[in-house]
Amino acid sequence: MMAVAMATLSLTTSAFVSVPAVVHAGGSSRCAPSCASARILPAAYTGLGAALLCKSVVVSSKWDASVLFASGSLSVLHFAVLDNRRFATAKRAVSLCQGRVSFANAKNEFATARALEQLANAKRWRLFVRVKVVGQVAGLAWMAGARSARGICGGAALLMATNVFLSAFGAYKVKHNEEGLPTPMSPLALRMILIIDTSVCGAALLGAVANAQSRYHAIGACLYSIGAIVGAWEGAPAFVSAVKNLAPVRKP
Repeated sequence: MMAVAMATLSLTTSAFVSVPAVVHAGGSSRCAPSCASARILPAAYTGLGAALLCKSVVVSSKWDASVLFASGSLSVLHFAVLDNRRFATAKRAVSLCQGRVSFANAKNEFATARALEQLANAKRWRLFVRVKVVGQVAGLAWMAGARSARGICGGAALLMATNVFLSAFGAYKVKHNEEGLPTPMSPLALRMILIIDTSVCGAALLGAVANAQSRYHAIGACLYSIGAIVGAWEGAPAFVSAVKNLAPVRKP
């Protein structure tokens, strides 16, 4: 298990990192996001995820093991790839919108006002993503350092609370893609995401407040683990694609 974890961690410095160049008005370009943050974030996700996977092997409770295994898999397969990509996209969107503001200043007030509005929304999206990243890392670290079953579920609740925060406070209404263009989610999709994330977060919270030996703790841990595994499964294709990028290309 430790060997697999270390091998997975080594992937973060290459396969999961994509640092596109942003060209601003006037022809200047820079690296966005910065190479440092683009490498640190997936390394943190994968390192913490590997720690949880290793911890799931040594804990005595099967419910604790399921929560740790599901959370570790979610961090490695989903967060390290997709959430790192979202973080990079949010930073790139702000840089592109800033360039459009500079370009619009040379045209007219209407174009400038529209560009400023897009920039404000892009910055809001970047802020939401940053809060999500901080909450996820804090939740994973909490679980890694927890010494009790309730502490493990408490970290899981914090981990999922970040998703609820984004859905409840309208983060996906100001979502931007890597081209710096707004891509808001539909109201139906937002409601579905909020319901699912709230349910999974509630299950983890139930496991955190209930007695570790009670059936309520087991139910909460089980339901949370199912939700986290589904999230890990959703990120698996992107993870596999990132790993395949490491394979050397054979020249004909």
